Amino acid sequence: MRKYAVCSFLICLFGLSACYEDDSSMGSDSVSDITIMGLEDLEGQSIVSYAGNRLQCSPVIQSGYADGDLAVAWYLFNTSAEETPNGYQDFLISTDRNLDYEVNLPPGTYRLVCEVSSLSNGLVKTATVDIMVATLFSNGFYVLKETPEGTTELDLYNENGLTQDLMADFAGGALAGSPRNLSVIYEGEFIDPETNETARGNLVHVMTEDNVYKGFKAETMTEVFNNENLFYGGPMDANEQPALFFMTMFYNCYASNTGIRIAQVGGDTPGTGKLPYPSSDGASKYLQIHGMDVVYWNDASHRLERTDYNINTVSPEDCGEYPGGMECISSGRNDNVGRIYFLCEEPATGDRYLFLYSIPMFMQTGFDQVLQVDPSTHLAKSRIISGNSQTGSYIYCVGEDHKLYVYNYEEGTETEVPLPGIDNGEEITYVSNPFLNIGFGDTSANFDALVVATRKGNGYKLYIYDEGMVGGMPTKAPEVVAEGGNGVVRCVRYLSPVTVDKNDLFSTYVYSWTD
Repeated sequence: MRKYAVCSFLICLFGLSACYEDDSSMGSDSVSDITIMGLEDLEGQSIVSYAGNRLQCSPVIQSGYADGDLAVAWYLFNTSAEETPNGYQDFLISTDRNLDYEVNLPPGTYRLVCEVSSLSNGLVKTATVDIMVATLFSNGFYVLKETPEGTTELDLYNENGLTQDLMADFAGGALAGSPRNLSVIYEGEFIDPETNETARGNLVHVMTEDNVYKGFKAETMTEVFNNENLFYGGPMDANEQPALFFMTMFYNCYASNTGIRIAQVGGDTPGTGKLPYPSSDGASKYLQIHGMDVVYWNDASHRLERTDYNINTVSPEDCGEYPGGMECISSGRNDNVGRIYFLCEEPATGDRYLFLYSIPMFMQTGFDQVLQVDPSTHLAKSRIISGNSQTGSYIYCVGEDHKLYVYNYEEGTETEVPLPGIDNGEEITYVSNPFLNIGFGDTSANFDALVVATRKGNGYKLYIYDEGMVGGMPTKAPEVVAEGGNGVVRCVRYLSPVTVDKNDLFSTYVYSWTD
């Protein structure tokens, strides 16, 4: 893997950038320059926190001063933290010449500062490098799988390898029911059971078809939400069907068959993350941000609906005349061509329809047309479907011949996608286009990949195509293939420890939350 790699258990650091600054002041006429080298050796690596790993650096310092006249200090601070009165000097971690620091820090991007000063005249020089800190669970591909018993389990793949059956370790066992959906949220708010205080952090949400729900703090996989404590009003009703968690510029949001609920985020003090009553009478996991609006499929009323960016007023989407009683089976958004689609099926006939939108900048209608899918295409019959998010105006689907195709909804054409590295005998069970598209702040972890899961005996193989992708299609076998036991892949979501700026949620499509 390339941009989204996390570290092994061996000590290493991920340098996002390195630069050298001259903060000099002098107290005499005798001034020699100070040059600091060695921090550049930290570039291109990463570190796992809370695992006994150490940040080590032996700088090479060149100057005309005697060694006894030089003082060395090391500072480390989170780049997203608010500025303090003394700047970086409020975050001292060592005054030893050679740094040896055990990393026990929350995930994020940190700036390491090496400060060298002359005791005789006060000249100060600094060298800096940014590093990425992750935990075992804060970075990688989360894999939601259905076990042979029909229950739900969760695996995690990163450069530490494949960690299997997280529910057995952190939720007391596999969750009842087959998988419904998997969501990740950046900078969610919750009450941390370890401190009994409100906190912020990335969250992983697991939902099953038996309406079992668990929400985990990704840093440590500590359970922070469940069916009993997510709502202010008390435990979830038995008919509540948790379906999706998503983000807008001001809110962390939840969608289910009863509607959309929101929790405001981003204040000076974190909130509890608990959710009030819903603002509509129904929703689903098929939901897209559409300009300053949110468009989604309402499972209860079998129609598309729209609400504003603050999830206030809800109105049915005017899509003209189309068959009633339809069900949505896929939805996606492509920023490259400025399109949103909803793929729906009429159960009585099997006919499928595409609802297409142009993405507006502000509160324009944006709805274009309803197209019936040609029944001779693979898209008209496939049950394994996912949108392409960043590259082309098409939808991935798996045909009855177990091959992958793309359906171009602008042209109404379908093309086979060769999958180098996958044997013809392998059955494709899942396909998706995970990506990270941060525009503000740290862009080092951005990527755009194709993930294909196949069935192998009682287990699965996960192919992650990144290098060699052309127009959303792979041209060579993937460097990364993960093999897991006991399960069939139903959903894959990628989580990064980087900070997602709320401005990104207004201007770009940061990551996908539905297939």
